[in-house]
Amino acid sequence: MDVLASYSIFQELQLVHDTGYFSALPSLEETWQQVLKDILEEDGKIYLSSADHAL
Repeated sequence: MDVLASYSIFQELQLVHDTGYFSALPSLEETWQQVLKDILEEDGKIYLSSADHAL
């Protein structure tokens, strides 16, 4: 499992604990990952990590 993904999950849990709700807005990291994936798909070069296969 990716270390950043685990850290992100704990951040989200802390947010729910502190505020009582979950923000549906994507984080900066999620936005960057989507942009990078889109760029690689346009080039026809898709490099998927094991974390992407879990989705």
